[in-house]
Amino acid sequence: MTKRSPFRYQDAFVLHSEILELKTKPSALTGERGQDAFGRQATFDDRGTRLRALLNTGNEDLEIGGLTPFDPQVSLLL
Repeated sequence: MTKRSPFRYQDAFVLHSEILELKTKPSALTGERGQDAFGRQATFDDRGTRLRALLNTGNEDLEIGGLTPFDPQVSLLL
């Protein structure tokens, strides 16, 4: 991850992305877990059932970890 500079704007653009899927799902995964396309294995905290959206934007497009949602109730699963 790149280091943020205090002298640069952190809100220079707004990302819009198409929602491919919107469903209520459990926040914790069950069953066997494999690796993603980048060789990482995801872990998720159990926060109960949540409304989850699958977006048409991913790690191939940009560094997702550097994004901050406008709505504080929204979180990104990486």
